[in-house]
Amino acid sequence: MLRLILAGILSLTALVLQPLNTAAFDSRMVQELIIKSGIRKQTEQIPQDVREGIQQEQRLKQDPEMETAELEAAIERSFNPKRMEDQLHDDIGKNLSTEEIREVLNWLDSPLGIKLTRLEEEAASPAVKQEMDHALQQLIKEPGTPERLKLLQRVEKALHSTDAAVDMILNIQIAIISAISAMTPAQPCPTFEQITEMVYKNRPQVKQVISQQVIGGFLYTYHGVSKRDLETYIAFIESPVGSKYQRVTLKALSDALTLSSKNFDKAVGELIVGQYIHPSS
Repeated sequence: MLRLILAGILSLTALVLQPLNTAAFDSRMVQELIIKSGIRKQTEQIPQDVREGIQQEQRLKQDPEMETAELEAAIERSFNPKRMEDQLHDDIGKNLSTEEIREVLNWLDSPLGIKLTRLEEEAASPAVKQEMDHALQQLIKEPGTPERLKLLQRVEKALHSTDAAVDMILNIQIAIISAISAMTPAQPCPTFEQITEMVYKNRPQVKQVISQQVIGGFLYTYHGVSKRDLETYIAFIESPVGSKYQRVTLKALSDALTLSSKNFDKAVGELIVGQYIHPSS
């Protein structure tokens, strides 16, 4: 369910979580949840999203490309999937009880949970994603019956998909702008905090666009899922455990990405300074 938030376009930082579960947690169960929910695949995709974003910005602005090997190393260090997963692992383990994790795993292991996971994985694949992008506008124009559209809107609301997608996009955009700014020394380089403030000013406009894309992505991904199965899915994600699971995992993803963006800002700054001190011959 979570992988669509990144794959469809690519968190809820304002949400206040319940008090921390300070007891020792079952590390194996948390790792199983991270794998089966698609969180691992999401974190593995993030370095490529940042890489492609920087390359696109450089082409648009006709900026000279930074030394590829050094920039690549900075991306891999800052957005290291293993390190991000370790942070997610701890956050999820501290904020979900063993029983809550067990309930989520029961859902993911159910026939419907497995079916929806497979559909989401297929929709997230590069080939199908291109096909989905082409079909998106038509799906938005002709979403099907009002009843089905209302069901998918309930899915979106329960998953906080639009807000999560917007925050994910903006966090990655902050990292990209930070890197591009540092690579343009002829202009004053804004601080990470200034870039963050500037990017988040556009949040309402970005959310308006992304909300349609999220629903379009759901229409495409779940087009073969019956009304009954959608209602079963909604019952889980609207349940106390399902709802808390979404809040915890989305905030953990947002926090991990924010920290990685700050690390990347620092790494690129050090890289630029290094190039001036030790210019290539």
